[in-house]
Amino acid sequence: MAEFYDFLKKFAQKEQFATYPIVLLAGKGGSGKTTMSITWPAPLILYDLDCKATSQFNLQKQINAGNLLIIPINEVVSFDSLALSGKTSNAKVKKGGIPSTTLTTEPKGYLCLLSQLKALQETLEKNESGMRGGTLILDSLTSLGWMLELLRKYVNNRSYMSMEEWGALRENWLDFLSSLKNLSRYVHIVMTVHRQLIADTSTEAAKDLYNSKENLDYEFTLGGSVKHFITKEVNEIYQLSTKMQGNAIQYSLRTIPQCDEARTSMPLLAEEPLDFRKICQKAGLFERYYSDRPEGFWLSPTQK
Repeated sequence: MAEFYDFLKKFAQKEQFATYPIVLLAGKGGSGKTTMSITWPAPLILYDLDCKATSQFNLQKQINAGNLLIIPINEVVSFDSLALSGKTSNAKVKKGGIPSTTLTTEPKGYLCLLSQLKALQETLEKNESGMRGGTLILDSLTSLGWMLELLRKYVNNRSYMSMEEWGALRENWLDFLSSLKNLSRYVHIVMTVHRQLIADTSTEAAKDLYNSKENLDYEFTLGGSVKHFITKEVNEIYQLSTKMQGNAIQYSLRTIPQCDEARTSMPLLAEEPLDFRKICQKAGLFERYYSDRPEGFWLSPTQK
């Protein structure tokens, strides 16, 4: 029994959390997902799958201070591919054949991101940088899902996703999210996802039901069944929204589900401002996450 109590004492001296939380920020375009993501502890790496972060004015302060590094992950679909798609796919379907993919080059976006994350994990495992305790941002999962679908269509030489391919895509997502959990041993992980309104207006009865709802139904903008199982792979889900107050836009996050997915383990109100620093202050985690964080991490020696 004495050995058991000695073990408990050693256990109590260890860090409270073995990993950093994985957080999902959901909202429509312009709701503040990217803006909030950079309030997590620096240094921050933002993988820009939406290809818009570098031009966002409200990110420039963190970039210039050397706290934020943006890495664009582009997926290029040529105009030749688009022209070919318009000419051939429908004709093949009408003849009863299987429409082949019209992509002329292999999609690289998803593979490029995997390469980047692998390099980051190797660096973190060797503890060769001061990045530990910083933040990895994926902006957004909606774009990542599109990139993965393009790749699977290209590999299978099809212009559509079969039922079998949706199943394979689900396994790809599960493997990807499992790999992110390994990274969460070293860094915070923040992911954004777009959301869309579920609006059934196919019949008059459906229209009446839709118009009578006080809270409308939303779902994540992700293909297949991904939108349904991704919530179990993350710790926190914040729904971001905007509303007008006079001539100003008010941004807020919601932690209580309301015809959508939202949850938190933090002692938060139903609605909070878009600032993770304030959330940590309220939860008593500010010193743990933000104390002694390096400033100007991404500045070159000459800039410093």
